[in-house]
Amino acid sequence: MLVAGKSIGGGFPVSLVAVSSELGERVEEGEHGSTHGGNPLALAALVGGIEAFLNDDVNGKAARMGQLFAYQLAELAQELRNVIRGVRSKGLMLAVELRERVSPYIARLQSEGLLTLRSGATTLRMLPPYLISEEDVELGISTLTRALTDRARQGG
Repeated sequence: MLVAGKSIGGGFPVSLVAVSSELGERVEEGEHGSTHGGNPLALAALVGGIEAFLNDDVNGKAARMGQLFAYQLAELAQELRNVIRGVRSKGLMLAVELRERVSPYIARLQSEGLLTLRSGATTLRMLPPYLISEEDVELGISTLTRALTDRARQGG
């Protein structure tokens, strides 16, 4: 089963549930419903979103940007071993585990326009949009470098 929402309609409020034929054959008439199912405008937005997704190689671009971001984060972790414990990534889901509490770093990053979240007490979590560019990755890395370096100099 695949569930998609938000971006699948290119900004139009629509979602998608796709199931294998094996699962779909088990659903009897009337067992599944939708408040807005079959809305022609929503379906047109959905078709447009899927076509753009496929034609623009969104999966490939997101994979490449995720690899680039993870590689640059790993390099940063080598430079700042006294601040960064490790880096984890899966596609564009990125985590930077710090050696101390993450809250002050998040406040600093957000003040500079880099939205991050925490995952536990010491992990910065980043979930950039799948349309992120190389320039965006570079900006994110430079902002993160500046924030981590400045805090490290201040003694945390």
